[in-house]
Amino acid sequence: MSNNTEMKRITSRDALLSFLGRSDNPLGADLSYCHFENLEIVGIDLNRSDFSGSVFRNVRFKECQLTQLFIQIPDFEGCLFQACDLTGFFIQKAVMSRVTFKECNFKQSDWLVVKLTQCDFSGCSFLSSQIGQCDFHDCLFESTDFSSLQTNKTDFYNSTFKLCNFENASLSSTQININDQDTKN
Repeated sequence: MSNNTEMKRITSRDALLSFLGRSDNPLGADLSYCHFENLEIVGIDLNRSDFSGSVFRNVRFKECQLTQLFIQIPDFEGCLFQACDLTGFFIQKAVMSRVTFKECNFKQSDWLVVKLTQCDFSGCSFLSSQIGQCDFHDCLFESTDFSSLQTNKTDFYNSTFKLCNFENASLSSTQININDQDTKN
């Protein structure tokens, strides 16, 4: 994006639907370089949309269809994704801080060069996903399914894992540094 181009600011569901030009199914919508702030998005279908270069501040996605999203260089802070389907999600060169994912499906998703701090992935599924060159700092994984996950050069620093499933997972060149108090229980 050139320095002369302003980001589109979207702060309400109506503004989002108006920007999309329709309210039914904005399949493949170009939502790149938007600034989403203090917004709640419930039950909307944004499958195959492009959110590259977008900024998300205090945005809540609930029960949304977000399959095959394409996101490069996004910035997320203080967001919530609850019961969202993110199957086939592709994210690259992202920064996420204080983002909560509750009961989300990341089946067959790809994460590449993502830095995450204080994120919560409770009840999520990463079935058959790939995570490469990512850093998870102070993250929570509770009842998270990592079945058939493949990681490469990924680090989990001071993160907490409770009741997680790693069946058939391949953790190549991955470091998991956990808190001592987590191992005592």
